[in-house]
Amino acid sequence: MKTVASSTKSASPTPAEVKKIVEATAKYVSQWTEQELQAISKSKNMPYIWPIEGVGFVIGHFRVLNNKGQWQIRNADNELVYTFTEKLSAVFFALNETTGRFKLSGNLLLADSTVNRLRNDIVHFEASIKRAKTAKNYDNVDVWKARLVEAQIRLKYANEELRKSLNSAKYIKYWE
Repeated sequence: MKTVASSTKSASPTPAEVKKIVEATAKYVSQWTEQELQAISKSKNMPYIWPIEGVGFVIGHFRVLNNKGQWQIRNADNELVYTFTEKLSAVFFALNETTGRFKLSGNLLLADSTVNRLRNDIVHFEASIKRAKTAKNYDNVDVWKARLVEAQIRLKYANEELRKSLNSAKYIKYWE
């Protein structure tokens, strides 16, 4: 008896082709899932949080992404909306914006931007003190030290205000 050659034997895909097909399918399913979640979120006014591996989160129609220690809020078109110093500030801002709590999101934005500005001021004042010391201009050293102390006191107060805003945002029931 004579055996017949298989017609599918020569048509089997290579491992590289299989890998490409699997990657394309996974990408398609991920994009479809995100689109469906956005549609559900908009129709029911309910935010969702979708983690992005090692990068950040998708919250509603915002993306919260880590960029060198700063947390960026990007919209659906991947345009930068705001930059935050703390992850919680960025996450709660996105949740409040998505659910329509604009006053609280504005408070979070203001408090976080104040903290960021004061941290930058402190770095500037410390560098100015170093420059004045190397130039042996001790009058300027005294002026910069006074500004540095004032900025540190204001930073402490601004951090307390940010904590208060974060605590009030923490206890809101977003899914009701």
